[in-house]
Amino acid sequence: MFGPPVPAAAARSLPRASETAIRYGPALAVASIFFLLALDGGTFGLSSRNTAAIAIWWALLLGVLARVLPLATPPRAGLTACGALAGMAVLSLLSAAWGASAERAFVEFDRVALYVGAFVLTLFLTTRGSLGRWLDGLSLMIVAVGLLALTSRLLPDLVSPGDALALLPASQNRVSFPLGYWNGLAILLALGFPLLLRTAMVARLAPVRSLAIGVLPALAGVIYLTSSRGGVVTALIGACAFVGLASRRLHALAWLGLVGIASGAVVAVLRSRPDLVNLPGTPLAEAQGRSAAAALGALAALTALAHLVAERGLVCSRAGSARAERLVLGGLVVLLVGGVLAANPVQRFRDFKHAPADLAAPQVGSPANATEEHLGGLSGTGRWQQWEAAVDAFQAEPLLGIGAGSYEAWWAQHGSLVGFVSDGHSLYLETLGELGIFGFALIAAFFALGAGYALTRTLRVAGEERTGRAALCAALIGFAFAAGIDWMWEMTVVGLVGVTLVALSTGHAAAGEDEETATGLAWSRRRRFAAVSGVAAVTAFVIYAEAVPLIASLKLEESQEAVFDGDPRRALGAALDARALEPWASSPYLQLAQVAEDQGDLSAAQRWIGEAIERDPSDWRLRLVAAGIATRSGDVAKGAASLKKARELNPRSPLFRSAQESR
Repeated sequence: MFGPPVPAAAARSLPRASETAIRYGPALAVASIFFLLALDGGTFGLSSRNTAAIAIWWALLLGVLARVLPLATPPRAGLTACGALAGMAVLSLLSAAWGASAERAFVEFDRVALYVGAFVLTLFLTTRGSLGRWLDGLSLMIVAVGLLALTSRLLPDLVSPGDALALLPASQNRVSFPLGYWNGLAILLALGFPLLLRTAMVARLAPVRSLAIGVLPALAGVIYLTSSRGGVVTALIGACAFVGLASRRLHALAWLGLVGIASGAVVAVLRSRPDLVNLPGTPLAEAQGRSAAAALGALAALTALAHLVAERGLVCSRAGSARAERLVLGGLVVLLVGGVLAANPVQRFRDFKHAPADLAAPQVGSPANATEEHLGGLSGTGRWQQWEAAVDAFQAEPLLGIGAGSYEAWWAQHGSLVGFVSDGHSLYLETLGELGIFGFALIAAFFALGAGYALTRTLRVAGEERTGRAALCAALIGFAFAAGIDWMWEMTVVGLVGVTLVALSTGHAAAGEDEETATGLAWSRRRRFAAVSGVAAVTAFVIYAEAVPLIASLKLEESQEAVFDGDPRRALGAALDARALEPWASSPYLQLAQVAEDQGDLSAAQRWIGEAIERDPSDWRLRLVAAGIATRSGDVAKGAASLKKARELNPRSPLFRSAQESR
């Protein structure tokens, strides 16, 4: 009646297969999703980012409707952190009312709304005891990205970066694939150091533990090839924080020492092949890449084997006492402090603050040794000046800021260096300038809650559970540092990792068995219906807000292609569609002005560019276009006035400097 009998062996295999799927399925799912986001240029572009946001919010809504997500028991800490992040999203949207560009404010709202959706989805997908699976997934993703990046340099015939350097093409020698930004790649890989050290200590299978150690030197090699000082420091911060917080510190320190030695050997292999490091794409670099791949593979195998042998008692044993741990850690702290003092930090800080003459100018030094010179350099490459500009914006508008997305225009007008800058290279300072003290308080509270809960929950337990929480806390500390020195918030896949770490820290995943995390709300049928209706309403609004700029950008691309193809009717229609979708944005009006100018309708072109300027009076490029249209129409005085205003909005532009010199 129930079908043919199942053989005994098959019957035993079914639960085992089911258990394996439950154990490794979530980790593989997390790894796959994040890997795809990384592969898409880090999901940096508006189209990719908004598409990901729509998918996340749809998944959230469907999960709530299907009762897959446990809406009835949200954790208090997670709700508080979510409130801070959602408050930042709302403030970004509201800043369209007082900022210079409603279009840019709307884009920033979409960015934060993506993170809110990812945070809530992670918060409700995690359960007690699931932390290890999520950390395994993040570790797998980071390893996959790192090995792909390494292969793209060592064996470009197998993995071709293609146009991955189009985002920032100034330094072709620095590995950027697949994210498109070397610092973003290095910092993403750096976050894997505490996560993989955790795997080396708690994974059930010995080969997995050894492989986790064996792959870390390869990631260190990629960070070296990115020439990212921020990546190096982030890796050191995360690794040291993990050693300090882990339950078996002597073991953690031993594995970190092994990784350090092997990483030094990897860097030595790469340094011995200067063409591979600094002149990729040449025949000699390709030959050096093949030999380096063999050497690095051998080093990884030797490192994994050394871990396997050491774990069996040849290097360290469980006999290490708490006193020995304190002595070792104390010695490590003394060495670190001594190293910092010996490096003359005061002079290094002065060198870091030193302003370069031109941000767009190539790095001083020999191209044949660019990676080494940049890693060993002390210059901040203009970061200090960019941070000062953000503080100046805050001082100008301390309460509500200059508006989300307005830093680029502020820098163009008030910055102190020559060169284009779109981000303040610090999430905290840029938020302080754009959204004032309230925005800064919200983003600071978000990460403070995450780090605070991660730390307290780590210190509360011992054993393997503590090791997992220590890795989570260390990775979050590393991300919080990296977000303060670079634009990791804008590099979507890295930002999503950081948001996920906060969700894991404040949600059920990192909670202990005896820890109360529920709000204690009594969810009646009426209250659940109201909650689901609220989620549906918010989801509908966010999806609309994400879809509008996405479709508008596609329409603008269609209009530009039509102009190139000589189809003015289609170009005008697509631009008008974009305007209908985003009447508050300047981009559609700029495109309409250029279409009209291309067709010789200068009167319409002047009208359209005037509309664009009205919607974004801070954009100097709109004034420059207006100057050209006015001059072409015969109104020289109006053109001169527009040109003057453009120069006022970007006084250090080499474009205007060249025009003045030509006079």
